[in-house]
Amino acid sequence: MEMYDQQQVHGEMVDDGGVGGELLLPEGDFALLSHVAVDSTGRFSVSAVSFDPFEELLWAGHTGGRVVSYYGPALEKYTAFQTVPLNSEHMDIRALQAIEPGVLALSSKQLACNRRQGLSHFVHSSMHFIDMHCMHRMPNAPGTLVLGGNQQKMIQLDLETRKEQRLLQITQPNCMLLRSNSKFIFSADTSGSVTLRSLQTLEGVHALQAHQGPISDFDVCGTKLITCGYSPRMGQLSTDRFLRIYDIRTLRPLPPITISIAPSFIRFLPSYSDSRIVIASDVGEFQVFEIGANGIFPCQIDTQGSALFCLDSSPTKQCLAFGDAAGYVHLFSDRAEPVLNEEAWPTEFADAPMPVPTISFDDSLAPLAIIPLPFSADGEYLSDLPPELCKRVYR
Repeated sequence: MEMYDQQQVHGEMVDDGGVGGELLLPEGDFALLSHVAVDSTGRFSVSAVSFDPFEELLWAGHTGGRVVSYYGPALEKYTAFQTVPLNSEHMDIRALQAIEPGVLALSSKQLACNRRQGLSHFVHSSMHFIDMHCMHRMPNAPGTLVLGGNQQKMIQLDLETRKEQRLLQITQPNCMLLRSNSKFIFSADTSGSVTLRSLQTLEGVHALQAHQGPISDFDVCGTKLITCGYSPRMGQLSTDRFLRIYDIRTLRPLPPITISIAPSFIRFLPSYSDSRIVIASDVGEFQVFEIGANGIFPCQIDTQGSALFCLDSSPTKQCLAFGDAAGYVHLFSDRAEPVLNEEAWPTEFADAPMPVPTISFDDSLAPLAIIPLPFSADGEYLSDLPPELCKRVYR
């Protein structure tokens, strides 16, 4: 486990050619603000990114089972810790979710919760964790977590007691993605459908067949649901170059949106309007536009040819974070000095080390006690006499 003080800056600020160092952007456009290597060895890919809804932090997890957090838009390294044992069969972090006590990290076989400073809070595993992929906090019960994966079981977990409250056998082939609004919890599967589920029982209420192949991503905002996915063509799955959009009030499809890139990720950005979205392809292209707008050119992320694996937007919708296969996180923003959280909790940083006083080499009178002696991890020091040379006496 590692914790860093506020002065350690690991992100790289990008000069955008503005006057006086300002980021000059047309209104609504995004540009690279900073990027950082989550795994400096290059062996592991970034498999999950998630903005903290409570603090000014960005969380990233990689395929080696390690979780790293970054503070602020400059991506100053904050903490780093291992949540999945090394040399495990499935080490990759599938999903991240920050909650009040800490951060949840989901892997294939377990759910780990760590304090933001890195200390382990709990680790939950179950015989029902076969191949987990996603998790989502219930909007009507924040202390309850719903989990799904490449299996026909959904699990409802109480975060306080770490007890599985409900185990639901679903008729869909799996549950790969989860979203919610005030009325439903939505699950997407590899058959191309989005299922609307009851917040009380998780039972399916209605299903929308959005694509002929797997759904790669979807999002919900207000009365709209939007999806991107795949369809079989000539015996192979190919990315659909259109977005399916639905009106949740009537459960009817709206006209699809044809786009120029092959989308794998999609999010609503409702800071300006509830029709503003961002889409991204796995080759590193992304677009931010209003539904119905035309002539929007994609922006290319410099991934050095690596694929994009994950995307998330900040609570303020001022920043976008992308994780790629080379182990990098790229932070884009529509302004020079963005805020990740409008009302962020104060972040606790590691104490700065106390300066050690210098002692002259020929100073024979300086007491060695002025240099503090650190506590030994096992309670023993090299200067300790062995027990057979000691005698216990009482004063």
